[in-house]
Amino acid sequence: MAACGQALDRNGYVSIKDGRFWLLLAVYTIVFTAGLNIIWQWMEKQGKAQARERHAWAEALFGRLWLMMAIMLICWLPCYLSIFPGNFSYDSGIEYNQCAYGYNDAMPFLHSFLLVRILLKSMAKTGSVAIGVAVLTIGQMILLSGLFAVILRHFYRAGVSRVLLIIILVYYALFPTIHLLATCPIRDVLFSGLLTLSVFEVYLAVKEKEAFFRSRWRRIGAAGTVALTVLARNNSNSKAVYLLLLLIGILVFLWAGREFRRGAAWFSAGVFVTYFVLSTALSAACQPQTSLPSYTSLSFLTQPIARAYVETGDSWNAEELEEYGHYFETDDLLYVEGLGDISASKLKTTADESGSKIGFLRFWLRTGARHPGSYLNAWLANTKALWYPGAVIDGYNYEGSLYPTYKDYERSYFSFSEFLDSPARFDGKLPAVHRFYASIAHDISFEKIPVVRQVFSIGFYVWMLLFAVFAAFYRRDYAVLPALGILLIYVLVSMLVPVILVRYFAALFFAFPMVFVCLFLRD
Repeated sequence: MAACGQALDRNGYVSIKDGRFWLLLAVYTIVFTAGLNIIWQWMEKQGKAQARERHAWAEALFGRLWLMMAIMLICWLPCYLSIFPGNFSYDSGIEYNQCAYGYNDAMPFLHSFLLVRILLKSMAKTGSVAIGVAVLTIGQMILLSGLFAVILRHFYRAGVSRVLLIIILVYYALFPTIHLLATCPIRDVLFSGLLTLSVFEVYLAVKEKEAFFRSRWRRIGAAGTVALTVLARNNSNSKAVYLLLLLIGILVFLWAGREFRRGAAWFSAGVFVTYFVLSTALSAACQPQTSLPSYTSLSFLTQPIARAYVETGDSWNAEELEEYGHYFETDDLLYVEGLGDISASKLKTTADESGSKIGFLRFWLRTGARHPGSYLNAWLANTKALWYPGAVIDGYNYEGSLYPTYKDYERSYFSFSEFLDSPARFDGKLPAVHRFYASIAHDISFEKIPVVRQVFSIGFYVWMLLFAVFAAFYRRDYAVLPALGILLIYVLVSMLVPVILVRYFAALFFAFPMVFVCLFLRD
């Protein structure tokens, strides 16, 4: 993958005829294998985690949720003050404007409802939207710090090394990406926090199977967490959602075994009922007036066929060009590497017709069979940030950008500027601190620093997750696989998004300490 990433950076494509690609592939295979073997043997020498002698300072720190939360919140405070009243950007303003004057189904109702209600109530009582944004942001910061503190306390009680726990606490308290995410009241952060909580619940349930199924309150809490996590990303009672919930129920039922089937049945029923009740209540409260056309779900298919058209369209026959024009607007067609939104915007509404969807899929498959290289390179270019730690996340930066907010930036790692979305207004208190975070979000300079640049990369966290999965299989420590599997499935599904951004993969940053501990903690 490193060789593929370098080929994309160098040529814009990966070619099996490129001798330099095969040379790099051979060298990297030898070097990376040797390096991983050294790390692997060192990890094996660490042995199983042992219950260590308790120290008063460790108990005072890791045994108290409020103290760990206070440390994190104090460390996050400079970032928050620098973007005061909160980083109300990305889709937050769109959510407010779409929902305050009549909901549509473009955004998950769970987050939209909370956002709009808090802001409208703030404006009604105080006349200030800033207080509402502050309440929304600070509330999110408190919830996230509480979640991270609970994770730390559990691993402390499980006997994880104090040095490792300190590293995790420092990561949560001081790592800039955590600051950027925690101070941004956007739907992706809420969803990622809930997804991280779901992963943690699954981890605990598998490690403490009997305690989980025999405790009514733990089952209720876990069922509520799963339902809220799905609601934070979806907003409908569609068949696909209930099929997903049914699949979760079946997996839990099979895993529970004969001894705990009753508890598994109650858990599955709890997930179904909680999701149905909340989804119905939110739909009734929001009453969406418009719907997005369903062809937007085809956006991940448009990028490879758009690249094939741009690269080889001159050689297509009249029939192929006519069929392509049936589905796509060919005037000013723009293929942008790493940004599928642009090609999706050229997809005609004819692809939304029931009969036309099947025809589009057939045409898409036929075109892919003729131009597999274009399809493969389109997928590699679009997902590079997920598997190449050296990738620069700059999907929104291109000439003629539809996103003027990013036009003057070197890259779009994260949105952190003085331009907050309406109705919020920027009132930053610490200009120097704001410049520091803005430089991380939009300047490419720090990515030239070896090692340091990796920990800011989504690709680094994807490979750490894969490494933890491989380690679990190697040790036959299958108990951690369900928790790791949730994150891995989410990454694979999210590879289909039109553009790779940090906010889509916030859960990887939030859950990273759990993944890290899975490499060292063994039963």
